[in-house]
Amino acid sequence: MQVAVDTEHHLIVTHEVTNVGSDRSQLARVAKEAKAALQTDTLEAVADRGYFNGEEIVACDQIGITVTLPKPLTSGAKSEGRFGKQDFVYVPEEDVYRCPAGERLKYYYTNIENGLKLRRYWTNACRTCALKNRCTTAVQRRITRWDHAHVLETVQRRLDENPQAMRRRRETVEHPFGTIKARMGATHFLMKTLPRVAAEMALHVLAYNLTRVMNIMGPGPSDRSNPNIGCCAETVSRCHEHRIGADALQPRYRASRRMVFTRPRPIPDIDGRRQHAAAAGPCPSLRRTRA
Repeated sequence: MQVAVDTEHHLIVTHEVTNVGSDRSQLARVAKEAKAALQTDTLEAVADRGYFNGEEIVACDQIGITVTLPKPLTSGAKSEGRFGKQDFVYVPEEDVYRCPAGERLKYYYTNIENGLKLRRYWTNACRTCALKNRCTTAVQRRITRWDHAHVLETVQRRLDENPQAMRRRRETVEHPFGTIKARMGATHFLMKTLPRVAAEMALHVLAYNLTRVMNIMGPGPSDRSNPNIGCCAETVSRCHEHRIGADALQPRYRASRRMVFTRPRPIPDIDGRRQHAAAAGPCPSLRRTRA
């Protein structure tokens, strides 16, 4: 499930149901759909580290979408006590990397790997460096730089300047997920196959957005002329603020609330079963046994 949520009103702008197990290929498509839905020329998107993908970030940058997200640390060098790539500083004026020991790793050649244009940097001073054991287990430490690495560096610089961006993302997008999952119950989706699940999810998103709009706008003057709309909006808002139980609502408003905001569940008619069993008498097997 992929969603894009507005940070001002916390409305779900766009959503998509997918069976892809990873989020790394979803960033550009969802951000583009959100930009089209908002009808804006520029867009600021904040995502978690699961969406980090260099090609997706570059695709967003090319269509005017500013992305902010942290980079996952996938290298095992840090866990083993060695320097990571983030400890090497790139100097764009000289096109070299400066290592923690102060040496400069210069550019040697470029190659294509998995469709990416990569530049290779290293220095021969590693053999006599006092920090070699903390840097690499090979003969020399080599640094690989992607052709669009400056875009990724801009993303990291943007995150460093705004460290509260990830907290704002959690406060914005996690609330719709938690609310929808709570309304869906323990069984979550009732439908099967991707198209049917997508239709069911669209209804959940519509119900969530309707709840948000009624909580933001409240009942307007035009709604008060229709008691079925105005009173229902007031009742739902009052229940949200004061947490009034469903039994305190009038029957017609309770029914509409169940249809829109919660999942209807069958109520077992235990008393009816007992009365039916008493009227029917003992079952035939018991009658035969007694005979």
